[in-house]
Amino acid sequence: MVWGAVFTWPATMFQKKKSIALLLGIITGVGLGWAGLGCRRHQAGGLITFGDYTELVEARTKRQAIYRGVDTVLMVSATYVDWPLRQSYVEKYTADHVLSAHEKQKLLVEEQQAQEDASEFVIAAYTDLRQWKRLDEPENIWSIWLINDAGERVAPIEISHLTPVPVYIVEYYPFFSSHKIVYKLKFPKTLSRKTERKTIISPETKKITLEFTSALGRLFLCWQLKD
Repeated sequence: MVWGAVFTWPATMFQKKKSIALLLGIITGVGLGWAGLGCRRHQAGGLITFGDYTELVEARTKRQAIYRGVDTVLMVSATYVDWPLRQSYVEKYTADHVLSAHEKQKLLVEEQQAQEDASEFVIAAYTDLRQWKRLDEPENIWSIWLINDAGERVAPIEISHLTPVPVYIVEYYPFFSSHKIVYKLKFPKTLSRKTERKTIISPETKKITLEFTSALGRLFLCWQLKD
Protein backbone atom coordinates (compact mmCIF):
# COMPACT_ATOMS: atom_id res chain seq x y z
CA MET A 1 0.00 0.00 0.00
CA VAL A 2 1.35 3.42 -0.99
CA TRP A 3 0.45 6.44 1.13
CA GLY A 4 0.24 9.77 -0.66
CA ALA A 5 1.24 13.31 0.04
CA VAL A 6 -0.44 15.74 2.42
CA PHE A 7 -2.71 18.28 0.74
CA THR A 8 -3.37 21.32 2.97
CA TRP A 9 -4.77 24.37 1.22
CA PRO A 10 -5.27 27.89 2.65
CA ALA A 11 -8.93 28.48 3.39
CA THR A 12 -9.36 31.21 0.77
CA MET A 13 -7.93 29.01 -1.99
CA PHE A 14 -9.49 25.69 -1.04
CA GLN A 15 -12.25 25.60 -3.61
CA LYS A 16 -9.87 26.55 -6.45
CA LYS A 17 -7.17 23.96 -5.80
CA LYS A 18 -8.86 20.65 -6.47
CA SER A 19 -7.65 20.36 -10.07
CA ILE A 20 -4.06 21.17 -9.03
CA ALA A 21 -4.23 18.61 -6.23
CA LEU A 22 -5.50 15.98 -8.66
CA LEU A 23 -2.64 16.72 -11.03
CA LEU A 24 -0.14 16.40 -8.18
CA GLY A 25 -1.71 13.07 -7.25
CA ILE A 26 -1.19 11.77 -10.78
CA ILE A 27 2.38 13.07 -11.05
CA THR A 28 3.49 11.68 -7.68
CA GLY A 29 1.61 8.40 -8.07
CA VAL A 30 -0.74 8.88 -5.16
CA GLY A 31 -2.54 5.68 -4.26
CA LEU A 32 -4.39 5.86 -0.96
CA GLY A 33 -3.90 9.07 0.98
CA TRP A 34 -3.77 10.70 4.34
CA ALA A 35 -4.06 14.36 5.18
CA GLY A 36 -4.22 16.76 8.03
CA LEU A 37 -0.96 17.62 9.80
CA GLY A 38 -0.59 21.00 11.47
CA CYS A 39 -2.75 23.20 13.68
CA ARG A 40 -3.51 26.87 14.01
CA ARG A 41 -4.56 28.34 17.32
CA HIS A 42 -7.92 30.03 17.65
CA GLN A 43 -8.68 32.53 20.37
CA ALA A 44 -11.43 31.95 22.92
CA GLY A 45 -12.98 34.07 25.63
CA GLY A 46 -13.47 37.81 25.96
CA LEU A 47 -16.49 39.91 25.09
CA ILE A 48 -18.36 38.35 22.18
CA THR A 49 -20.45 40.39 19.75
CA PHE A 50 -22.30 39.41 16.57
CA GLY A 51 -19.73 41.40 14.59
CA ASP A 52 -17.13 38.79 15.58
CA TYR A 53 -19.11 35.89 14.13
CA THR A 54 -17.52 35.59 10.69
CA GLU A 55 -14.01 35.73 12.12
CA LEU A 56 -14.84 33.25 14.87
CA VAL A 57 -16.45 30.68 12.60
CA GLU A 58 -13.63 30.89 10.06
CA ALA A 59 -11.00 30.39 12.80
CA ARG A 60 -12.85 27.28 13.97
CA THR A 61 -13.25 25.80 10.49
CA LYS A 62 -10.68 23.32 9.15
CA ARG A 63 -10.53 21.75 5.69
CA GLN A 64 -8.78 18.63 4.42
CA ALA A 65 -9.09 16.15 1.56
CA ILE A 66 -7.81 12.78 0.41
CA TYR A 67 -7.32 12.11 -3.31
CA ARG A 68 -6.85 8.78 -5.07
CA GLY A 69 -5.76 9.30 -8.65
CA VAL A 70 -8.39 11.57 -10.17
CA ASP A 71 -11.02 10.78 -7.52
CA THR A 72 -11.80 12.70 -4.38
CA VAL A 73 -11.90 9.96 -1.76
CA LEU A 74 -13.07 12.31 0.97
CA MET A 75 -13.22 16.10 1.32
CA VAL A 76 -14.25 17.49 4.70
CA SER A 77 -14.82 20.97 6.07
CA ALA A 78 -15.53 21.05 9.81
CA THR A 79 -16.39 23.76 12.32
CA TYR A 80 -15.81 23.20 16.03
CA VAL A 81 -18.81 24.71 17.81
CA ASP A 82 -17.40 25.92 21.14
CA TRP A 83 -18.97 28.31 23.66
CA PRO A 84 -17.58 31.59 22.24
CA LEU A 85 -18.96 30.64 18.82
CA ARG A 86 -22.34 29.81 20.33
CA GLN A 87 -22.42 33.17 22.11
CA SER A 88 -21.59 34.99 18.89
CA TYR A 89 -24.23 32.96 17.04
CA VAL A 90 -26.85 34.07 19.57
CA GLU A 91 -25.85 37.71 19.10
CA LYS A 92 -25.90 37.46 15.30
CA TYR A 93 -29.16 35.50 15.17
CA THR A 94 -30.75 38.01 17.54
CA ALA A 95 -29.67 40.92 15.34
CA ASP A 96 -30.67 39.19 12.08
CA HIS A 97 -34.13 38.22 13.35
CA VAL A 98 -34.76 41.18 15.67
CA LEU A 99 -35.49 38.92 18.63
CA SER A 100 -37.01 40.24 21.80
CA ALA A 101 -35.04 40.06 25.05
CA HIS A 102 -37.14 37.04 26.08
CA GLU A 103 -36.52 35.25 22.77
CA LYS A 104 -32.81 35.96 22.96
CA GLN A 105 -32.60 34.58 26.48
CA LYS A 106 -34.48 31.43 25.41
CA LEU A 107 -32.04 30.89 22.54
CA LEU A 108 -29.06 31.46 24.85
CA VAL A 109 -30.38 28.85 27.31
CA GLU A 110 -30.78 26.37 24.44
CA GLU A 111 -27.20 26.95 23.35
CA GLN A 112 -25.93 26.60 26.92
CA GLN A 113 -27.70 23.26 27.23
CA ALA A 114 -26.31 22.06 23.90
CA GLN A 115 -22.81 23.07 25.02
CA GLU A 116 -23.16 21.07 28.23
CA ASP A 117 -24.63 17.99 26.52
CA ALA A 118 -21.97 17.27 23.90
CA SER A 119 -18.90 18.43 21.99
CA GLU A 120 -20.29 19.45 18.63
CA PHE A 121 -18.96 19.86 15.10
CA VAL A 122 -20.79 20.92 11.95
CA ILE A 123 -19.20 19.31 8.90
CA ALA A 124 -19.70 19.24 5.15
CA ALA A 125 -18.39 16.18 3.30
CA TYR A 126 -17.97 15.25 -0.35
CA THR A 127 -16.71 12.16 -2.17
CA ASP A 128 -16.59 10.95 -5.77
CA LEU A 129 -17.15 7.41 -4.48
CA ARG A 130 -20.92 7.61 -4.46
CA GLN A 131 -21.48 4.17 -2.89
CA TRP A 132 -19.78 5.43 0.29
CA LYS A 133 -21.03 9.00 0.31
CA ARG A 134 -23.10 8.89 3.52
CA LEU A 135 -21.46 9.07 6.93
CA ASP A 136 -24.65 8.38 8.88
CA GLU A 137 -25.57 5.03 7.32
CA PRO A 138 -24.73 1.58 8.75
CA GLU A 139 -22.56 0.69 5.74
CA ASN A 140 -20.45 3.82 6.22
CA ILE A 141 -16.80 2.81 5.74
CA TRP A 142 -15.35 5.65 7.84
CA SER A 143 -14.59 5.48 11.54
CA ILE A 144 -14.72 8.94 13.13
CA TRP A 145 -12.90 9.87 16.33
CA LEU A 146 -12.46 12.93 18.51
CA ILE A 147 -8.97 12.83 20.06
CA ASN A 148 -7.44 15.09 22.71
CA ASP A 149 -3.75 15.86 23.21
CA ALA A 150 -3.43 13.00 25.71
CA GLY A 151 -4.36 10.55 22.95
CA GLU A 152 -7.75 9.76 24.48
CA ARG A 153 -10.44 9.19 21.85
CA VAL A 154 -14.21 8.93 21.69
CA ALA A 155 -16.60 8.02 18.88
CA PRO A 156 -19.65 10.14 18.01
CA ILE A 157 -22.81 9.57 20.00
CA GLU A 158 -24.80 11.13 17.16
CA ILE A 159 -24.28 11.73 13.44
CA SER A 160 -27.17 13.76 12.04
CA HIS A 161 -27.62 14.26 8.30
CA LEU A 162 -29.04 17.78 7.98
CA THR A 163 -31.55 17.58 5.15
CA PRO A 164 -32.95 19.80 3.97
CA VAL A 165 -30.01 21.95 4.98
CA PRO A 166 -31.23 24.50 7.57
CA VAL A 167 -31.11 28.14 6.54
CA TYR A 168 -28.73 28.96 9.40
CA ILE A 169 -26.16 26.54 7.94
CA VAL A 170 -26.41 28.16 4.51
CA GLU A 171 -26.06 31.66 5.93
CA TYR A 172 -23.76 31.15 8.91
CA TYR A 173 -21.18 28.58 7.79
CA PRO A 174 -18.57 29.38 5.10
CA PHE A 175 -18.23 25.90 3.64
CA PHE A 176 -21.79 25.28 2.49
CA SER A 177 -22.27 24.27 -1.14
CA SER A 178 -24.97 22.26 -2.87
CA HIS A 179 -22.69 19.33 -3.77
CA LYS A 180 -21.66 18.64 -0.15
CA ILE A 181 -23.59 16.69 2.46
CA VAL A 182 -23.91 18.50 5.79
CA TYR A 183 -23.83 16.72 9.15
CA LYS A 184 -23.82 17.56 12.81
CA LEU A 185 -21.47 15.38 14.86
CA LYS A 186 -21.92 15.11 18.62
CA PHE A 187 -19.31 13.54 20.89
CA PRO A 188 -19.57 12.68 24.59
CA LYS A 189 -18.07 15.22 26.96
CA THR A 190 -16.46 12.52 29.07
CA LEU A 191 -14.67 9.21 28.63
CA SER A 192 -15.98 6.49 30.90
CA ARG A 193 -13.45 4.28 32.64
CA LYS A 194 -13.83 1.61 35.31
CA THR A 195 -12.96 3.95 38.16
CA GLU A 196 -13.53 7.45 36.77
CA ARG A 197 -15.04 9.68 34.11
CA LYS A 198 -12.42 11.72 32.25
CA THR A 199 -13.33 15.00 30.54
CA ILE A 200 -12.23 14.84 26.91
CA ILE A 201 -11.93 18.60 26.33
CA SER A 202 -10.94 20.29 29.58
CA PRO A 203 -9.61 23.82 30.25
CA GLU A 204 -6.13 22.28 30.15
CA THR A 205 -6.58 20.63 26.74
CA LYS A 206 -4.21 22.20 24.22
CA LYS A 207 -5.23 20.41 21.02
CA ILE A 208 -8.11 18.36 19.65
CA THR A 209 -8.27 16.35 16.45
CA LEU A 210 -11.04 14.89 14.32
CA GLU A 211 -9.87 11.72 12.60
CA PHE A 212 -11.63 9.98 9.70
CA THR A 213 -10.09 6.60 8.98
CA SER A 214 -10.84 3.66 6.66
CA ALA A 215 -9.11 1.28 4.28
CA LEU A 216 -9.07 4.16 1.79
CA GLY A 217 -6.96 6.46 3.94
CA ARG A 218 -6.84 8.70 7.01
CA LEU A 219 -7.82 12.34 7.30
CA PHE A 220 -7.06 14.61 10.27
CA LEU A 221 -8.50 18.01 11.19
CA CYS A 222 -6.72 19.69 14.07
CA TRP A 223 -7.63 22.59 16.38
CA GLN A 224 -4.97 24.22 18.57
CA LEU A 225 -6.91 25.47 21.60
CA LYS A 226 -4.01 26.93 23.55
CA ASP A 227 -0.19 27.04 23.54
